[in-house]
Amino acid sequence: MNFWKQRFGSPAEGENVTKKDVPTPDPYTQTNTPQGQGQIDRVAQDRTIQDLQNSLQSVYTMLAHERHRVDILLARSEGVLDEIEQFHEIRRTKRYQRVFNASRPLVSVLVATMNECDLLIDRCLNSIRAQSYDNLQVIVVGDHCTDDTERRLAELRDTRISFVNRPECGPYPRGREERRMVAGSYPLIEALNRVEGDFITYLDDDDAYAPDRIEVLVNAVQTEKADFVWHPHFWRQADGSWLLRGNGNLEHGQVGLGMVLYHAYLGRVKPDVYAYRLKEPGDWNLIRRLKALRPRTCFVDKPLTFFYKEWTQVPFVERPGEQFIE
Repeated sequence: MNFWKQRFGSPAEGENVTKKDVPTPDPYTQTNTPQGQGQIDRVAQDRTIQDLQNSLQSVYTMLAHERHRVDILLARSEGVLDEIEQFHEIRRTKRYQRVFNASRPLVSVLVATMNECDLLIDRCLNSIRAQSYDNLQVIVVGDHCTDDTERRLAELRDTRISFVNRPECGPYPRGREERRMVAGSYPLIEALNRVEGDFITYLDDDDAYAPDRIEVLVNAVQTEKADFVWHPHFWRQADGSWLLRGNGNLEHGQVGLGMVLYHAYLGRVKPDVYAYRLKEPGDWNLIRRLKALRPRTCFVDKPLTFFYKEWTQVPFVERPGEQFIE
């Protein structure tokens, strides 16, 4: 007997297979109909979009890899790689580790300022003084302030706040954009030399903290025993709205000094006023060199700083007697 007849049987004698016994084709899968062609076009479009997304992801991965290689080469030329083993050896000591178990570690907050007294007090320092965590050393260093910053700070009568005014401004590069990249480097170096705390953090004189910022970061750094923690931030736009920024990657454009807190031992790494030669902002230049030491890091996924970008560019005016580099 024929296999197919044995397996499936055959029409009964006299029975005809009519047209309705044959499945009707789905018109949406046929290429010879407008609907079918539209379906194919949509499938092709979806595949094209997916291919583009895959290609973009590949490019991003490649760029991230090359950026890491460049960062390592820069760190080698800057001598940072020679300090990695020493850092990790010290990190294992009880003296280094004890801050992770301290009940209320002292946090040093570093602020550089120059003739921005109103913003410094009303926005920056008010947000620091309003912190839920109050065991703070606040070091404000003026880049040769010539206004009444010193008097106004004294009137606050807050013993946690100290003020030092540099005898000169800079010297910085003459170009406005290059100057902007590294302005405040010298005051921050001075502030780092005065740190007494267990942890270090920063705030620009025209920015602000969320009320629980330092408490959240101290809890994170102690829980994770991290050397370095960072977080996202709100970035004010020209129209007054706020943009959330910080994708969790420790990379240029996603983090600044106002969004980090780290172990005081790392305070020996100082800002570099010549970072502009690499077209790097001074804060990222410092963070990049800290990152090269391969510290234990922790990302706190909560925006805790309000960054007020200067959308109106004020023309640079040379101060009497001001000195410049290069």
